[in-house]
Amino acid sequence: LYFVPPHRLKEIDLVFMLQLSRVVPLIPLIAKADSMTNGELTVFRRELLTRASKRGIEFFSFSEHSFDEAKIFNVDRSQFPPFAVVSSDLSVKPDAFWPIREYRWG
Repeated sequence: LYFVPPHRLKEIDLVFMLQLSRVVPLIPLIAKADSMTNGELTVFRRELLTRASKRGIEFFSFSEHSFDEAKIFNVDRSQFPPFAVVSSDLSVKPDAFWPIREYRWG
């Protein structure tokens, strides 16, 4: 697992991910994804995938069975990885599958 800071992809991250991807399965995680809007997250994911591809960085590829076992449906599975990560122990919606944070700005 390689945590990428939100909103910025540094050159050193790409260099390190390339070195790691040669010896271990690499799964990039976008940290603090709740600090980004859906549009920003989509653009950042695309940038990460594009720049990684140009460098020859290969990410671990999950099987269709893995998505089904995790009950991840109705999403474009070609977007993953990178995964977007939100860490919280509080939830606005207690019945939600994952914690959801709420801010004054949305």
